[in-house]
Amino acid sequence: MTPYPLSPALSGLVMGAPFWALTACTIALGAGPVTSWPAGLPPTRAEHRSRHGLRIGVIGGVVLAVVSDASLPRWRLADRWWGYGGGLVLAAAGIALLGSARARRDGAMVPTAGPYRVVRYPAYAGILLAASGLGLALDSWLSLLMGFAVPLVGLAYRIVVEERALDAALGVEYARHRDRAARLIPGVW
Repeated sequence: MTPYPLSPALSGLVMGAPFWALTACTIALGAGPVTSWPAGLPPTRAEHRSRHGLRIGVIGGVVLAVVSDASLPRWRLADRWWGYGGGLVLAAAGIALLGSARARRDGAMVPTAGPYRVVRYPAYAGILLAASGLGLALDSWLSLLMGFAVPLVGLAYRIVVEERALDAALGVEYARHRDRAARLIPGVW
């Protein structure tokens, strides 16, 4: 019995198109406008380095997830459709979170509504969720690790740089928000 109930040509089309569309969205959003510096803060050399680090992390993580999937043995779930479907849902949820975070800023220097109640960087959390979902959809432990760990390195560096700038510029207002919400992953960091 084959793992896919569809013909190979139809299976490739059904499996490929949504994955590549979400991959393109993750790379475009992770390397594009979401990496903008908070309004009202002067850009610094560290900001420029962290923006490039974030972009390299997101693009590198997605590319390494795809390449590692093609080159090494896979971690298989009981049914590939669960891993693929779950990964695509996770990636789509990450992109939706990213979009929600962008829409909820409302021009506030320290936004606290919507996803900002839970994490201080919901757009970055969305990028991490989307890249991890792409790794899961590839049905490989290494792809999942690359989709999570490599973007996380770039995101962590960017967050540290942003937090230093926000602390210096906003003081007590940002400190209160920092005490209420996690940076990126609730209950972890």
